[in-house]
Amino acid sequence: PTRPLQPITLLSKGTLSQIRGLAYTSGAVNPSNADHMKASLVQALKKGDPAVRRVDMSIETVHLDPQVAVGSASGLWVCAETTEGCRYFANAEGKKDVQPSETARQVAASLIDQLSQNGCVDEHTQDQLIMPMSLALGTSRILCGPLTLHTRTAMWVAETLTDAKFKITESPTVDGVGRVEGAVLLECEGIGWGAERE
Repeated sequence: PTRPLQPITLLSKGTLSQIRGLAYTSGAVNPSNADHMKASLVQALKKGDPAVRRVDMSIETVHLDPQVAVGSASGLWVCAETTEGCRYFANAEGKKDVQPSETARQVAASLIDQLSQNGCVDEHTQDQLIMPMSLALGTSRILCGPLTLHTRTAMWVAETLTDAKFKITESPTVDGVGRVEGAVLLECEGIGWGAERE
């Protein structure tokens, strides 16, 4: 017999605890671009969000030389994690006509925006949780930022293909947290796929 998925509950964001990242270059791109992205990212994050100044931040740099790399590229990837295990991601690829410092500022702005939305998942994770929520046995509840078009589309698909039902509450009041301005409470009564039927 199969066992149904358990409902997902993500309602407490916690406080920012650490930031990890990777600035990379490959091929013919000057390795110093990764160092410039790293320095600019740290500066922009500390300037843009006071909470960042108090957390452990580790941004690695790496360069793949032309003998190893398939091509020439650069980019920056960063993840912020909270005391409750919530993770928020931001990234960007370097471009020939964009300074490495500007790439870093774009990534910092995206991450700060994700952190300011008071949700427990970032905009890229929202839609990935819709299918497990719709298949779970019971009610899933996730606190997130404004719903993306991808998330709304995934909800439509799930409700069209299954009997799952979603409910959206903006700026909700959450037990143990209180009113959460700017956030969205996404609830789903899942179909309990895999549960034994009587």
